[in-house]
Order: sequence, then C-alpha cells, then structure tokens
Amino acid sequence: MSGIQKYGRRRVSPIFLDEFILFPDYTPLRLPHRESQLKSVLSYIAEFAASGKASQHVVLYGRVGTGKTAVSKISAKMVVQRAKRTRANAGFAFVNCHRVRTVHGVLSEIAKILSPFVVTKGLPTSEIAQLIGSKLVEGKVNLITILDEVDYLLESSGDELLYSLTRFNEFYPSRPISLILVSRSLNFTDRLTDSVRSTLKKNYVEFPPYTAAQLKDILLDRLEEAFQPAVVEEDVVGFVSELSAQEGDARFALELLWKSGKEAEQEKSETVKVEHVRRAFSSMVKSLALEALPNLGDHELILLYSVCRKLKDESSSYVTIGDAEREYYRLCEQFNVSPRRHTQVWGYVQSLNSIGLLLTQISGKGQRGKTTNITLSGSPLEPMIQEVQKQLRKRRIAQKSGISG
Repeated sequence: MSGIQKYGRRRVSPIFLDEFILFPDYTPLRLPHRESQLKSVLSYIAEFAASGKASQHVVLYGRVGTGKTAVSKISAKMVVQRAKRTRANAGFAFVNCHRVRTVHGVLSEIAKILSPFVVTKGLPTSEIAQLIGSKLVEGKVNLITILDEVDYLLESSGDELLYSLTRFNEFYPSRPISLILVSRSLNFTDRLTDSVRSTLKKNYVEFPPYTAAQLKDILLDRLEEAFQPAVVEEDVVGFVSELSAQEGDARFALELLWKSGKEAEQEKSETVKVEHVRRAFSSMVKSLALEALPNLGDHELILLYSVCRKLKDESSSYVTIGDAEREYYRLCEQFNVSPRRHTQVWGYVQSLNSIGLLLTQISGKGQRGKTTNITLSGSPLEPMIQEVQKQLRKRRIAQKSGISG
C-alpha cells in the first residue's frame, strides 16, 4: 500500500515504508498501555476456547480509538492459537455492526466465516442459525463471536440476536457461543432485556482515553515499520500526541501522523516536520483558531504574534516561554504599547492554550533545567501570521511596526 503503481513498477516512497501500519484495519502485534485490558479479556474467554464449556460473555467499552477493537481481535486470536496446542478446535468471527445492522446480516457474516462458500441470500434467519449450529457441531468448533459497535445492531434490531446467541447452548448443548461485545459506552445495556443483561454478569472491561505520553508510545511503536529511516523529525511524534490527547484517540493520532507524512511526500520534503502536522491537522479538523482571533485581547494577540515570529525566525518546532516573552517585550516597545508583567504574560499563555491556539509542554532531554516550551497548535504557521497581522493593523496597533498590507 505504501507504493504507487506506475507503468507496471512500484515506486518506493521516500517517506513511507508501509502506510498500512498506520491504518485502522491494521492489527498490531503489541498493544502498548492495553496490557491489563488484554489480560482481563483473556481471563474471560481462554477456558471456553480450550474446552468449549462454560461460555462467558464480556463487554469492552470506551471512546473511539482507545484500543477496544484491537484488544478484541488479538485476544480472540491468542486463545484460538493456545487452544490448537491442546488440540481444541476454537475459532472466532468478527462482525462490525456499524456496517451490518440486521439479525439476518450478522448471522450471514458468521455463517460465511464458518463456511465461506455458503449462500445465505433468501434464507430465513432461523435456517441460517441452524446452519451455524450444524457447522459448529460438525467441526466441534468453540466459537467466539465479536460484535463490534454493537450499539448500531441494538438500535436497528433490538436485542433479539443477543438473546439467541447467549442461549445458543439451549439448542446446541455441546456448542455454546462466547460473545465479545464492543461499545463506546455502557449505555447500550439500558436497551437490553433483563434476561440478556443477566447473561453478561457485569463482565465489563473499561478502556479509558489515552494520555499524550501513551499516544506517543503507540506512535513510536509503529514508526520504524511505517516510515523510512530518519525521515520523521524528533518533535513530530510528540506534537501529534499532544494534538490528539484531548480525545485520547489513537486512531486520530495515527491518521494525523499518516497525513503529515503525505503532506511531506506531496511537498517532496526529505523529512516530516511539525509544519506538515499543522497542515494535516487543519485539514482533518475544522479549526476555530482563526475565528477566535477577533475576540483576543490586545496583549494576547501580541503574545501570539511573538510566538509565531520566533517559530518562523528560528525554524523551530517549539520556543521557550523566555524567548517568547522577550519577543513580546520587544514588540510592545516597537508598537509603543506598555507591556504587562511576567505573571500576566504567563496568564496569556495559559489562556491561549485553553482555547486551542497554543500548545505548551515542559522541556525534556536536551534542555538545561525545566522550562515551558510553546508552539502553535493545529493552524499552519504562515496563515496564522497573516491573520494576526491583519488583526494588529485593524486595531491600529501595528502602524509603526513596518507591517504593511
């Protein structure tokens, strides 16, 4: 997927080794910061996969991009492989209920996984269920069924299917089915009848949003396989992580990193830079940053301009609070504006951070002592500079600054 077909030959990307590593459909071998959730899911389904007895059902819940689908697939694959070592015949079926929202559709998907050449079109759901049962009995299969985005199935079809699957052993005593239900929240259980809800036994596994540090670990884990050596600049992964941390969404972070690489590729840049991330972010998210500028106070606007100028002049990813403050004082003198004190300037930084115009982080390795580093958030640098300059001229602050326009 990382190459482009041209005249029958594959063109190697100067940026990517394998773009698919960053795509949602890719299931990694390792899941940083989801070890405890994986262990919990395995504890529920491992015995069933090995013996076919005492089916357990488990619910995985959390926001989008928190690793639920990956954990469900990896855990199912792991117990299937373990079962084979004991000569048990375990298998799993994965159905995305966002795409398949009817009882007939879900049962057809399961049937086709068990018997790829089966034709279910036109068959009643009862016959498809019988077909599934006969295949399980015939192959002595201990089946784990993952229903991803199960909320959509419940909205369109109610809990009829869940009722049938959780009681499959009543029709096929030797072949019960274990369910892994994946949802964005536990609210879906409110739609279940008491009989279905009771079968879940509150086997719930929560997936909290990722922190910026955790997202950085996830991106670094994919970096070597996804990108050519040394093409992603050091600050890029941290910047992507910070931008994605508000929702704690790993899918968003991976897509942002991929689109940043595409920006670099399109520009024919040798490396992926922070500015490529800003452009990619602004294409993914409707930025309210420029709309916020008219509502800023004069000194907030000057400070924002100070940060933008330092980022541009130094061609750097971040500037220190000290450098930004010195530039702020210099601009105030140039604009013939009385500067504010340090504590007020720090307050402006926090305010601009809270509305999403700036990102701040504590300095790490390579810098002496601890200081606050600042960068522009999701808006590209040049358009932001131009818009700030317009605001300064509009307010007649920059008349003596040499800004024309």
